[in-house]
Amino acid sequence: MSKEFQFRAPTLFDASAKVTEKEVLHDAPAAAEAGARTKKVAFWLKSEMANKGLAANDPELDEGGWLFSVPQGGGPFVLCSLGASPDDQSLLVLLVTGIGGATEDVVTDAISHILRNASEITELKVD
Repeated sequence: MSKEFQFRAPTLFDASAKVTEKEVLHDAPAAAEAGARTKKVAFWLKSEMANKGLAANDPELDEGGWLFSVPQGGGPFVLCSLGASPDDQSLLVLLVTGIGGATEDVVTDAISHILRNASEITELKVD
């Protein structure tokens, strides 16, 4: 079972961000542009998760957005995917999914707490 968070992060979302060569997705230039605008959000969230004791790997950009995972020992992990809504680039969508039998409850609870209590986050919706 997955959990979806939708929110805005006006102070972290960088509408004027430029794509760097390292971030270029040659087959998906629009995804690279969206990734550049949401990069600060991804790394901020990863840092906040670390502050809550979640050892997430550094976010990596792919066509779907920023991906990072939280290992759960030996193989299972919780995958977090952060991207922008196709209809509204400043509306961010974070999908949290357990992979390989991982339970995402601890991760979703921590992320929910982070997003609900962060001054950087507005208009939070949880599905």
